[in-house]
Parts: sequence; C-alpha cells; structure tokens
Amino acid sequence: MTEHEVDDFIKTLPPPQNYTDVGYDVYLNKNVFGGQFQSAADFNSQVESISLSKVGSGITQSVGRKITIDFDKGQIRINDGSTDRILIGELL
Repeated sequence: MTEHEVDDFIKTLPPPQNYTDVGYDVYLNKNVFGGQFQSAADFNSQVESISLSKVGSGITQSVGRKITIDFDKGQIRINDGSTDRILIGELL
C-alpha cells in the first residue's frame, strides 16, 4: 500500500472508543439487589470455618460460569456470559 492508500484507509476507521463508549461503565455499575448477597456478619454467623482440605487444585466455577477461580494458575476471571471482563492474576 502506498502512503496515500494508508491515509485513505485510516480515514475509513471508526473513531477511537473509551470505556464508556464500549459500555463498561454500564456493566460495572449494575445495581445489585439486596437479596443477592449476605452481609459479612450473616455469613460469619453461619460458617465457622472453611477447611483447606475442601479447596483443591484445579478450577472452581459459579453455576452460571460467570466467576472462575483457577487455583493452579492463580487467576480469577469474571465473565458476562460471552466475554471476560475482569482477569486478576495474569500479565497481559
């Protein structure tokens, strides 16, 4: 491609987008309804301890596979059903 062709091609590209244009602000600021989660005090009153023998190697996932914890790789992934939105424990 010539320099002129490259310039013409660049003019056809959409403008750059920030995280609000893509919708991350809407996804990350969803309302959480009170019935979905327990308070720390309620949880602590119901659970005395979590045995480390119950935490094995491999991968643990939520029922809908939106949250994944990989104990072997040391990663936590939060997914919206089609795309990983948050990945902790990996250098990108």
